[in-house]
Amino acid sequence: MFAAPETSVQITLNGSADWAFWNREFLAKMKALNLLDYFEGKEDLVEKPPKPFNSIQAAEDQINKELQDLIVQLKASSSPTAIGHNAPDLAGRQQQEGEAPTEPSTTTSSTAAPADDKPLPPGYSDLTAAQRKIYDEKKKWFQDHFSLIAADAARNYDNQRRDWESQDSRLCQAGAFLMTTVAPHLRQAHFSATGDFRVWYNNLKQAQNIFAVAQAVKTRLRDHFGAFEALEHKNMSWADFEQWLTTWETLIDAASLQRLVEATPGVWFANLMNALSKPFPYFVSLYRVSKHHDLANLTFQSVATDVRRGAQVYLAAAPDRVGKDSEQFEEQDDRPSGQSGRGRESEPRRDISQPKRKLSPATRQGQCRACEHSHPTERCYYLRPELAPKDWKSREHVWARVEANLMADSSLRAEANRIRSKRFRNSLTESTVKTE
Repeated sequence: MFAAPETSVQITLNGSADWAFWNREFLAKMKALNLLDYFEGKEDLVEKPPKPFNSIQAAEDQINKELQDLIVQLKASSSPTAIGHNAPDLAGRQQQEGEAPTEPSTTTSSTAAPADDKPLPPGYSDLTAAQRKIYDEKKKWFQDHFSLIAADAARNYDNQRRDWESQDSRLCQAGAFLMTTVAPHLRQAHFSATGDFRVWYNNLKQAQNIFAVAQAVKTRLRDHFGAFEALEHKNMSWADFEQWLTTWETLIDAASLQRLVEATPGVWFANLMNALSKPFPYFVSLYRVSKHHDLANLTFQSVATDVRRGAQVYLAAAPDRVGKDSEQFEEQDDRPSGQSGRGRESEPRRDISQPKRKLSPATRQGQCRACEHSHPTERCYYLRPELAPKDWKSREHVWARVEANLMADSSLRAEANRIRSKRFRNSLTESTVKTE
């Protein structure tokens, strides 16, 4: 049986050889915690709101700032009427958002506007009569709506407090991941007491040897394919294969993070198809034909999904055929010349325990047994993709029909092996030349 590396075990970072796989787990964890942008330096953390909070003082500070900004705008504008002096309707803002007005959780002793006994702000005396009128109207509006402004400031504080508490909880989980998955000697070297978690992560990242990281990923990929090639495919179960394929996805994702050539679509697709050609020769042959025009747009996740579907169907339909079809194909050239060709003696005997396959009308008329189209079986592009022109594209429903026919009919599998054999291809080429 095949024993793939266990992917659910938590990875420990001991050095550069572990970085690609540990970093993949770390980035996935931070994305789930909504902290990925912070660790990548794209955004900063939410600052902790001050405590205690006074909504009246906050409203006064907000009003004074807006009035001071208004003076600057009025002095810079040649037309006083161009400055809008109507403040936003704070009472109606919640209703515009579809919410009913609610009281903030932060309590205040009083929301009445303070007495207007403060000195005039700087720059007020430099305003014209028209500009002072605009200023006075806006100031009066603030005084009339002071309670709404204070309530709005309290709500903003409550929201900021909740956001910070949520962020703090998620940061604790990020810190726990770093402390439990990084080896002690690396923590001592790169986790400073004054630095935050982003500094710790960047210290780890900069300390890695990029060549050692790349070599570790390549070695893991090579060993993974080597283990699959060495296993006995006849005894392979669906669970074994699914585990191997999942680990392959993990390795390709790690290689893509390191931007290795093994992670480019053309390379990983060819390597995967070559590995699968022994246990699933027909699936690989048909799948290559259906996807060879679109290699640049393939993702390893979508291909792995297709492979799972095809392998699961094949194993469920004919579990005893895994690996045997390729062996039969390899032994085809070792047969005596009298047993090769298209005679009755070359056809395998049908298992009497299996019901005879009902042929479609197209097949009864001598058309292709694989795709059931109007051409000889030995000329089917789905069985012999090398015959297909460059602009030919396979169809998904026909591809599924060919695969189903191959799995359901042992005599068709034998004929497909014979068609794909080197001796038959040579004889077919010679007969074609003679007829021409």
